[in-house]
This record gives sequence, C-alpha cells and structure tokens, in this order.
Amino acid sequence: MAGLVPATRELQDGPVNPCRNVAKPANQSIEAALVELALKLSGERTREAVVIKALAEFVARRRQQRMLDLMGALDWDPSCDYRAERSRK
Repeated sequence: MAGLVPATRELQDGPVNPCRNVAKPANQSIEAALVELALKLSGERTREAVVIKALAEFVARRRQQRMLDLMGALDWDPSCDYRAERSRK
C-alpha cells in the first residue's frame, strides 16, 4: 500500500488527518451499544468518525501518560540557572 504513513510515524507526529493516507482496516466487531453511546457523546455523525476520534484520544492520553512517567526520572543540575541563560548580555 504505497503512500500510507507508517504507524510509528503516526504515533510520533500526532493524529493523522483522516482525509489523507488512511488505511482502511478490515471490519471490526465493536459492541453496538458502546458505539451508539460514543456517537451521542461525541457529536460525530458517523461510526468511522467516532472510531477515528477515539483512537486519536487514546494515543494522546498514552503520550501524556509517558510524559507523566518521566516526572522525577530526570536528574537536574541544581547549579543550573536557566534565567541567567535566557538573559541577553
């Protein structure tokens, strides 16, 4: 499938434009009541739009979680004065 963006790049660059370079997966069996509820809550008009929105939100949440997991994991130099570095002299 030439022209499609690899999945790893999609995860790095953010949500993919649903109108361009979209791979159409095989039909998925999704619980009908769950999709109907998602349609009502999201305001989207189609099932496909709901799935795309849900996947984009899922990826965004996972990215946020990765950032939160890094909190406290980095060692900072206490002698570093970032304000002094910003000043123009």
